[in-house]
Amino acid sequence: ATDETAQKIIYNASLSMESTDFDTTREALMTAVEANGAWLESTSLYGTEKDHDRTADYTVRVPVGSYRAFLAAVGDAGSVLNISESAENITSSYIDVQARLSALEAQRDRLNALADQAETTADLLEIESQLSDVQYQLENYTRQLRSMDQQVSYSTVDIYLREVATLTPTGVTFGERIADAFGGGWDAFVGFLQGLVIALVYLWPVLLIAAAVVFILRKVWKKRPKKEKLPKPAQTPPPAEYPVKPGDEPKPKY
Repeated sequence: ATDETAQKIIYNASLSMESTDFDTTREALMTAVEANGAWLESTSLYGTEKDHDRTADYTVRVPVGSYRAFLAAVGDAGSVLNISESAENITSSYIDVQARLSALEAQRDRLNALADQAETTADLLEIESQLSDVQYQLENYTRQLRSMDQQVSYSTVDIYLREVATLTPTGVTFGERIADAFGGGWDAFVGFLQGLVIALVYLWPVLLIAAAVVFILRKVWKKRPKKEKLPKPAQTPPPAEYPVKPGDEPKPKY
């Protein structure tokens, strides 16, 4: 169990990638699967070719001897954004299951020997009941061992592929990122103008009706009679103060 060649290790990998040529990348992935003796465990496709928004999810089982070669082939098929790998050592669990199987097989042999020597029907029925339980456990541990062997012999690689108009820059210099940003901005501007033109083409009947309604409303508004302004009421001058006659001045108080 301590020998490196006896180690039971399960290798798993997960990749996220994108491509501007979705069909070509898919074909390259299928070629890598066949060339490395792998097989597809599951496949899911989404989106449409018309909208250029297709995505694909693949779960590939790869022989452990071709694991690295397959990952290299996947990297050549498209632009890999990120990759994560894991290695799980199940040697201890594997040895434990093997030991349990050996013990159960020995117990089964002893029960079979006792069944041959049983003198009464009751003893035989009791031994057969124990044999049934042992056989059930043997089958269960045998399935576990086969599952472990399958996981160790075939690594699992999950691949997510996305169709894009422009690849996401990875591992580039600052100047290259600036250039990509300018290029991406121009592409976005062109895409916006194209979308605007298409939207106007779709909406031309509505725009035509709206323009006609505005034209009619302006005509009707101009033909409306103007309201005559009413004259402002004349303001009454304040009453003149009575003149003070001589001798009527108020006398000062002492």
